[in-house]
Amino acid sequence: GSAQETFDKADFTSAILKSTKPLILNHEHSGFYRTVYDPAYTTRLAKLVATGGVDELDRLGLLSDTVEAAKAGYLPTVNALKLLEAYAAEDSSVVWDIIAGMLGGIRSVMDDDNLREAMKPFIWQIIAKQLKRLSWDQKKSEPHFDTLLRPTILSMAAVADEPSVVQEALRR
Repeated sequence: GSAQETFDKADFTSAILKSTKPLILNHEHSGFYRTVYDPAYTTRLAKLVATGGVDELDRLGLLSDTVEAAKAGYLPTVNALKLLEAYAAEDSSVVWDIIAGMLGGIRSVMDDDNLREAMKPFIWQIIAKQLKRLSWDQKKSEPHFDTLLRPTILSMAAVADEPSVVQEALRR
């Protein structure tokens, strides 16, 4: 149905069970509320994100809601990290702000240097595609949002001690 459609509980359950494509609640994040999906359903949504089947506002909302649910204790943090893996091809600077904030927040509350070190390969994996695409220098006629995204990706790479970024940062 449309984003404006409402369901009673029976209709909603029926719509979810009949749907071949996962439904995203609070489409385009237009309402002022959070949506918490169970882990199995989040896995279905993650597959849709990974294959490019979710628009930017819904990718932003899904990740933001999942992160906030984990922070509030409604979901384990690992669920948010598993969802984040689906964002490896993400190119939206707005969505990357959520990703950077999420990972920075997790790192800041960790009281374990070994755990922080263990997160670095995960961060490398998440940023690898964008780091390769954006590199260090602005390209002629690149989209404005790439110019905004570059410092986010480079700073995440530096925090994760990505060797080529650390080396180039020291050189510069």
